[in-house]
Amino acid sequence: MPYWDIILTCSFGINFVIAFWGLISSKQPISLAKVFWVFQLVFMVIVPYMQLLSGQFPWGRSFSPMLLLQLNLIVLFVQLFILFFIRKKTVLEKQHSNPFTTLTIHSTYAKLMFICSALLLIWGNNH
Repeated sequence: MPYWDIILTCSFGINFVIAFWGLISSKQPISLAKVFWVFQLVFMVIVPYMQLLSGQFPWGRSFSPMLLLQLNLIVLFVQLFILFFIRKKTVLEKQHSNPFTTLTIHSTYAKLMFICSALLLIWGNNH
């Protein structure tokens, strides 16, 4: 179906833009955040997209377009969570000197991310 090509290309494109922006927005020359964004860019966006274009996946398997879209949505949620988490952490650290305040707020976002991921997996198993 031709519309799957457009949908998957757009989903990979969105993930690429977010990962690239996360990479270039990091102010430090080397950091854990920068390593995360390089990993996201290479192994969660570029390599899977090249596999999709070539039609060759690891271990000789093939994946349905719906599964690829679901995986891209999970990658998107993780990227958005990390972007929001890092930005919110920086703002909160500037506002509060108490580390327990930021820890409590971050656990709320972690729970939200867990719930979103679980719902995506449940939805994916039903389709």
